[in-house]
This record gives sequence, structure tokens and C-alpha cells, in this order.
Amino acid sequence: MTGRALITGASGFLGRHLTKALRRKAIATVALVRESSGPTDADESVAIADPTNSDHLEEIITQARPDWIFHLAGRTTASSLADLYRVNVLYGAALLRACGRLRIPPVVVMAGSAAEYGPSAGAVGPVDENVRCDPTSAYGITKLAQTHHALAEPYSVVVARLFNPVGAGMGEHLALGSFARQIAALGPEGGKLVTGPLDVERDFIEVSAAAEAMITLAQSRPTKQMVVNICSGSGTRLRDLLDGLVAASGMPIQIDERRDGGSATSAALQRFVGSSIRLASCGITIPPASPDCLGRDILTAFNPRFV
Repeated sequence: MTGRALITGASGFLGRHLTKALRRKAIATVALVRESSGPTDADESVAIADPTNSDHLEEIITQARPDWIFHLAGRTTASSLADLYRVNVLYGAALLRACGRLRIPPVVVMAGSAAEYGPSAGAVGPVDENVRCDPTSAYGITKLAQTHHALAEPYSVVVARLFNPVGAGMGEHLALGSFARQIAALGPEGGKLVTGPLDVERDFIEVSAAAEAMITLAQSRPTKQMVVNICSGSGTRLRDLLDGLVAASGMPIQIDERRDGGSATSAALQRFVGSSIRLASCGITIPPASPDCLGRDILTAFNPRFV
């Protein structure tokens, strides 16, 4: 398999897994990076000073000649609301505008988020792409704004609305990443792990499976703009994934579950699961994350002694 892919956010959690998956398929990878970006595994890197400059982006895309663009750059939090909009909305809008100026635009896959739906959507059961979006967080609002820009374009754009990807290299700001960091910091004798509520159910999927799904969607060359949930369609308890981490550690660990801990929004939302029907219609099936398989990979990323 051949081709070229331009990736933003290539140094991030999803970006690193996506880049590796593309390279395994013999697809040439070009990372679009900023000075503050970390290292990537891409074949080439192109620096950009102002990611909201459509003219500059058009020059880069013209020179890179990608068949596909994966726009993964984004932030869950920022120092100001203006900065969050700049990264999560203006960057994507400028990239889309630059692609629209080309004679033959590449297929663009943009990383969306289940946060675009808002917590009220979880009450209806598996959340499908036709549910009214009512985000309550600044992050969800900005990601939805990016989606609106994507759907306004006249060429092939896929918004890959990610639910809960987990795996090696995930951030400490996520519950499972925080648990792994705490466990990795313990000595061989084990100890106590402090958590928030563990009975919440989420649509956890392995990040490598999410990356593969995004590549398949890009290569299908959709004829119109579309939103697709990247999910399994099944709920997994956070407690079950934590049990997998504890088992993988091989240490005696006491769980101190605090009902008033963790995110208030997350704790109030007992179950939030996506509908995978549209994803399946594209020929893609993603299984729920496996507690037994994930634990050691996640722990090793925080402390190599778990290899």
C-alpha cells in the first residue's frame, strides 16, 4: 500500500499510534509540527509558526502532496478560552480553507470528540450521530465548532468522533492514565491507590484500533462530509480497566475509592456509550478495550520495570 499522509498532532497520544499504523502500511508520513511539539515518528517533519495562517498551510500542503490529511492537533484545556479556540477551532478552519483552494483537495479526517454531544445525550442510550449536540464544556463546544467548519466544506471531510481511546502513552489527565502513574510510582511492596467513582461506564477502545479505523475511513474516500463515531458500541466499567492495571502490576494494591473525587461531570454521568452502527456500515468494527491486554502496556509507558 502506498500514499502520503500529512498529520497534525503527530506527537500526541493518538498521533503517535496513528503515525506508526500508517508507516506499517508503507504510507509516507509528514508531521506538521510547531516549535513546542515533541518528537514524532513521522518520515518527515514540516514546521509551522502560525497554524491559523491559511496561505502558509496551503503552501505546505501543496509541497507535501498528501493523499490524506489527519488533523489530530487539539487541547482539552488551555491557559485561556481564546487559546483553546485558536487550537481547537481556528487551526482546523484554516486547514480546511487551505485544502479547499486546491484543485484536488486531499481527504481530510478530523479528530472529533464524544464531548461534542454533551452529558444529556447519554440518557438516550447508545449515542448515535443524529443525536442533538449540546456540549457543556469549553472543550466540547470548541470541538463542535470545528465539526461545523468541517461539514460546511464541499469536499471529502470525515469527522471521526472519538469516544474513550486508551493505551500506552495516554495522558495523566485521564482517569486511567492517572491510575497508571500512581501505580508505577509505588515500590514493589505496593500501596494505596486513590480514585474517584469507579462504577461509571464508558465506551473505552484501544487507541491502536481507533487509529486503524481512522485510516480505513480516509482510504474509503467518502463522497461527502460525514461524522462517524469511533467507538465499540459497548460500555466497560472503569473499575474493570483498573483491575487490569492492578493485575498487570503484580503488586498488592489497596483501592481507596472516593465518591467525591474525580470530575464532577464524569461522576454524575453513570453511563455514556456510542452507537457503532454507522461505523459498522463503513465495514469497521472496534471491540471494547480489553482489561487483560491493556494493563502492562499502559504501566510500562510510565515505568519500564513493568516490561
